[in-house]
Amino acid sequence: MVDGYRIVRYFPPIVANLVAGTGFFNDIVAGFSDFFGGQSETYQSYLRDMYAAAMRDLEAKAETAGANCLIGASFDLDQVSGKGMQMFMLNAVATPVTIKTDAEIAEEAEAEELAQAESDRREAERRERFAGVTSIAGLLDDPEIARQARERKRMYGRNVCASFLKGKALELGLGDIDITEDDIPDSF
Repeated sequence: MVDGYRIVRYFPPIVANLVAGTGFFNDIVAGFSDFFGGQSETYQSYLRDMYAAAMRDLEAKAETAGANCLIGASFDLDQVSGKGMQMFMLNAVATPVTIKTDAEIAEEAEAEELAQAESDRREAERRERFAGVTSIAGLLDDPEIARQARERKRMYGRNVCASFLKGKALELGLGDIDITEDDIPDSF
């Protein structure tokens, strides 16, 4: 849970893998801390930088996916050493999510309802405008349909234009207006 927010979408988990060598001289300096006791500021600095780099990588991947939050982040740090080398390996995994407040969710739902109502109103208005149409001439009185029909006629010929207009007639609920390629006017 994210206090004050709801998770509205989950994305697949993302991973960041980092491997960093400490360097010969840093190993020597850290060796003094190990020998005499105390904390190794050198290694602590490497670890801080690795965790920060892993977080930046996870955040960038989450943003690319479309998420605005990461949840369930897990980090696994391992030490790889041998042949006089000291390296750290950090594996990080998290789940990107999209979170929103209740107010944002309500606002989006309201905007969606308004958009749907406007779309329904325009569709009803368009159907009403075509209610009395019984011929190809009535269909071609609509500027948008005429533009699309001209484009199809120009690119594909009269037959495709006729099929397009038949489809539009069915889509508008005008029934099966019989349209053939001979019915397509030379200019419209």
